[in-house]
Amino acid sequence: MLILGIETSCDETGVALFDERQGLLAHALFSQIEMHADYGGVVPELASRDHVRKLLPLCDQVLADAGKVRADIEGIAYTAGPGLIGALMVGGSVAHALGFALGIPVLGVHHMEGHLLAPMLEDLKHCWQGDKGRSDGAWSMEPVNYSTREAWLTSTQVNFCAKAYPTVAVDHPDAGALTVLGGFLRNGYLHRAIREKGGAYGGGAGQDSVNGVFRFFSYRDPRFAETLDDFDAALDWLRTEDHDEQSLEEAILGVIGQLDRPRSPSGAARHAFHNNLFGRSPEQRARFRERVLGVTMDELRRVADTWLKPESASIAVVTSPDNRETAEQLGLSIQEL
Repeated sequence: MLILGIETSCDETGVALFDERQGLLAHALFSQIEMHADYGGVVPELASRDHVRKLLPLCDQVLADAGKVRADIEGIAYTAGPGLIGALMVGGSVAHALGFALGIPVLGVHHMEGHLLAPMLEDLKHCWQGDKGRSDGAWSMEPVNYSTREAWLTSTQVNFCAKAYPTVAVDHPDAGALTVLGGFLRNGYLHRAIREKGGAYGGGAGQDSVNGVFRFFSYRDPRFAETLDDFDAALDWLRTEDHDEQSLEEAILGVIGQLDRPRSPSGAARHAFHNNLFGRSPEQRARFRERVLGVTMDELRRVADTWLKPESASIAVVTSPDNRETAEQLGLSIQEL
């Protein structure tokens, strides 16, 4: 499959042509450093306008360098975020216009995830090596679901702790309750235990319905094993303590406040752009809102018992080499940075 990659998240216009069997065929980059130098930083409007001027010529240049034409492209991937909203919209608009004209699939990519996953390309080659290809259906891979327990050792005086559980996507009936649960645990237990008592710069919990994950986290944390214990203790607190309705209502209103918060014109445009990108229709958002408003304490306990099971948890910690022994005692595999 021949894929055209487009990157316009900030002040550089980047284009690449990638073949799944031959690898990188050609790439080109135009930097706007000189344009923004007089301002001491990137001017978003100037960046967006320059992407408009440079993007299509760079696409044609990369195709020419690889000896290809537009009709040879079989898929397009573009940076959908994070980045400057105007710059992102240029890349997204060009990608979707080309995709529509050529009748090929278009995929928006989270470019920070792209940075993290790019080194894994070599490891993934075994997924398609030896496959001569087929044209009788859509390409697919088997789902991957596994848990991991890792400690990353590096030069740091504080710790960064995370514990995550596979959960559900946004349109699942439990997504609303899991989203409320994050705020309920953060406000009622985790803030006090991890920040006020434990001394971490921050910490909490939350449901990520884009990736289908519920995660606990702390950052700039002087503690390590004790914080992981606090993550588990928060769930015990949920199950065993009596909780008043006001705490639940505050957690629900926190979610609704995020859904209904006023936005600037640029913020509203970005919000609409990402809703369209990820297929979040008005009907879907309305269903999610109603589910959030209907959450009960019994439902919070039920989704916690259903989805936040110890055997499905993954743990990752960034810590110092001084904590190697503690990490090993916790059964964490050691990675060194």
